Amino acid sequence: MPAEPAESTSAGSGLLDAALGYAARGWPVMPIAPRGKVPLTAHGLKDATVDADVITLWWNRRPDANVGIATSSPGPTVIDCDGPLGKRAWSKFVAGVGWAGDPWCCTGGGGWHIYYVGDPEIRNRAGWLEHVDVRGVGGYVVAPPSIHASGGDYWWVHGPDERDLAPSPTKVRNALLAPTLTVASTPRLRIARGMDSKYAAAALDGELAKVRGASEGARNSMLVAASFSVGQLVAGGDLDLVHVAAELLAAATLVGLATSEAGRTIASGLRAGIANPRRR
Repeated sequence: MPAEPAESTSAGSGLLDAALGYAARGWPVMPIAPRGKVPLTAHGLKDATVDADVITLWWNRRPDANVGIATSSPGPTVIDCDGPLGKRAWSKFVAGVGWAGDPWCCTGGGGWHIYYVGDPEIRNRAGWLEHVDVRGVGGYVVAPPSIHASGGDYWWVHGPDERDLAPSPTKVRNALLAPTLTVASTPRLRIARGMDSKYAAAALDGELAKVRGASEGARNSMLVAASFSVGQLVAGGDLDLVHVAAELLAAATLVGLATSEAGRTIASGLRAGIANPRRR
């Protein structure tokens, strides 16, 4: 986990300058209630703009307004880690992939925002990981040097002036595009019963290999079968739901299946498998 500087690197009171700077990058911005997260404009997110004259007028009227950035292209896609639990979940998920080379900031509430190139296929997702949300199409984030309700400030650890935005790593993007399938939307999952993790991992690898090796006319049916089989292991707590959905989607798109269609197939197969856990 990257070390956090002890002192804030924010510009402090330069809210208008920051808003204009983000707009100059092509990121639509809007004023947010001081020490809050609610847009001050009449139509909220829909009013976000890169027009410098409009932005200047907004902050001349409310110089203490926080800065909001509309997410997704042309704005960034942002991973929103809420507090220590969110930071821990994110760090665990990207272990071995790396992410500290991308712009990221500390939030006033003690979390992190990790910025990637805006991806129009990635939508908002609440609870993507434990205490980790995704801010994509239809979303926004509060940006440095805004002030949190607690009095803490948002500040860049590595800002976009220092590091260019990069596309999200393949592992991250696959997981972000995987079907929204949470424990709350599935039958009650059983408590893990201690299946050898090596067996579960090997079972997943075997199902992925079947998808990748399927002939053109059998790809969709193989994906259904693999998702069902893997879902049975998810039901027993032997495999992680987010991880397997991402891996299945990666295998499906590799053999030429469309992302949206494959996502629906995977979600259906996983739900069926979870509802019929493997007996052992």
